[in-house]
Formats: sequence, structure tokens, C-alpha cells
Amino acid sequence: MKRQSAGPGWVGTMAWLNGIGGFLSRCAALALALTLATAVSGPGIAVAQDDDDAEVDEPLGIFTVAIGEADLPPALPGGPGLIGLWNVSFNEDGTYTVARQDVGVVVTGTYEVDGDTLTIADEGGLLSCGNDPEADAAEATYAWEVAGGELTLTPIEETCAARRIILTTRSLGGYQPCDTVPLGGVRDEDQGEDPDSAEDDEKAGSSLNDIFGSGETGDADEDVDEDGGGGQAPAEVEAAIDRLLGQATSCWATGDPARFLPLHSEDALEEIALGASLQEVAEALEPAMALPVTFERIGDVQLEDATHATARVAISVLGEEGDEGFFLSLDFVEVDGEWLMDSFFLQE
Repeated sequence: MKRQSAGPGWVGTMAWLNGIGGFLSRCAALALALTLATAVSGPGIAVAQDDDDAEVDEPLGIFTVAIGEADLPPALPGGPGLIGLWNVSFNEDGTYTVARQDVGVVVTGTYEVDGDTLTIADEGGLLSCGNDPEADAAEATYAWEVAGGELTLTPIEETCAARRIILTTRSLGGYQPCDTVPLGGVRDEDQGEDPDSAEDDEKAGSSLNDIFGSGETGDADEDVDEDGGGGQAPAEVEAAIDRLLGQATSCWATGDPARFLPLHSEDALEEIALGASLQEVAEALEPAMALPVTFERIGDVQLEDATHATARVAISVLGEEGDEGFFLSLDFVEVDGEWLMDSFFLQE
């Protein structure tokens, strides 16, 4: 039973999205905007370590961190290139990579662990600290600790400013990849290139209501218990929603609305569009996706019924004025065994 939302319609939504850059960096454009007391580095999912409380000998796995403009010192050469969501991978063969999610791998190298000390040596890549042989910055030493699914690195010897910013601005959280199938019919360049994409071409010129129906459901007018109704969700539902929010962070970082929109239910897309085409929605959303945004659940997931749930979500934004964010109570729905966001995160 999805909670009803009056919603501003497409005109109001377009106004939000057209000015979303200012909204995301200041969060004052929404009445719900609240400054987060601490930075949210990403969903707390320990993909890199299976057991958050287990003692680990090496920081194996993929860790993620978001870097915003306010994290950069003034006049840092190449500083704007550090803004984004980063994946830092420590592999079992002693190699490591650094990748910006919307660009790909920009640093390759090796690492060694000696107790609680981690030695890193850059070997190649566009942002490798070894690119300037006179700087003697290819190698660095850090103290490391994994706790609660996050990797904290503290510099012992580090002369490379860019690497220090990525690795130490905040703890590196668990990584969740964006594995959505891109929504068809979103981009102009998609049209007419594939002879098998006639259905997508038709969708691109249609409204979301045409594609998904009227959006009316049998229980649309039913009142829902705002206290959660069905009670606290079981652990497997909470884990599934955490994975969904992890994908939201990663798919947002791709900068491609066609990767982010499929994480929403048909009802949620109808709510944000109300008659607009998929392409119009994507074009309005795309400029906002240039800023790093992370999604993290706070508190318990509450069931409305077997396939509907709600949870409080912290959405943090790393903009030119620093780490800001807001809290929203989002709806979720299970469709064909997969949990999706059942309300768009830009709400009144």
C-alpha cells in the first residue's frame, strides 16, 4: 500500500530539476533540507569484507568514497578531476587500482601489508603519483584499519596530494556496483541506430503514462498506517534495500539517467513525470548527476505489507560548499523479487 503523495506534477518537477545544481549544493531549495552532522561516505555495505566485525589481515576488496569540491585545497593542480565517486580496489595478488566511477581506472599499482601498515606504490595510469619521476611520490605508507565495513587510512609518509585526498578525506565505505540494464528510449542518439530497437524508439516518443499505463492502482486511495503498519522488516528485506541504495549511489555516479531511473518503480517514474517522455525526464535530471550524491538508510525498514516498505534515507551531497544533505522517508516496493524505490527522492 503505497502512501499517496500529492506531488507537484511535471511543471513543478521541471522547476526542481532545472535548478537542482543549487539545490544539491545548498539543500535550501527543499523544506526538508537538513545539514548532516557527519559526512555520509556511502552505503554501509561491507562488500569488501564479508563480516564487519571479523578481524582482517589485509584490506582486500573494493572500497568507495565520494569527493566534493569543498574537499579540495585551493589551487590544487588538477583538483576538479578529483570530484566524483571513487573505487579503490585491493586485490589478492598484491595489486591495487583507483577508479572514478564515471571515468574508469586512472591509477594502477601494488601494495604490501606489514601488520597495521600499508605501503602503496603507483605504477601507471593518468593520475598515477609516479608520473613525475622528479617528485619521488610514487610510494606512500599508511596506517590502516577496517571496522564496520569501512577502511580508514591514516598517512604516515605521503607526498602526493591527489592520492592523499582520495584515500584520507573520509573513511572508504563498502562498494555496490551499478548493474542496472539501461532504460531504453532515453537518449536521442539511441534512436534508430539499432534495427532491433523499434520498441525503444516508440517508448522514447511516448509519455510514461503511455508506457506504464494510467498509474492507478487498486489500493491507491487507501490510508496507510504512518507508523509502519506491518512492523519492522526482516533482515533479508533490510539487506535488499541496502543493496538497492548502494546501487543508487553507484548508478548516480555514472552520470547516466538511463542507469539511475530503472531503480524506481513504474509508479515512482509516473509520479515524477506525469505525462512527460523518458527523454525529457532524463534531460532534466542529467545536469544534477554531475555532483556526487550518496544514499544511506538510517533506522529500521518498516513493512507496510508483504511487498511495500518505508525507510528513512540520508542523502548527502558533496558540493562546492561542503558536505550537505537531507533526510527523506522513501517508499520501496518488491517487484518480481527485486526491491525498487517506489517514490522519487526529490519530494516536497
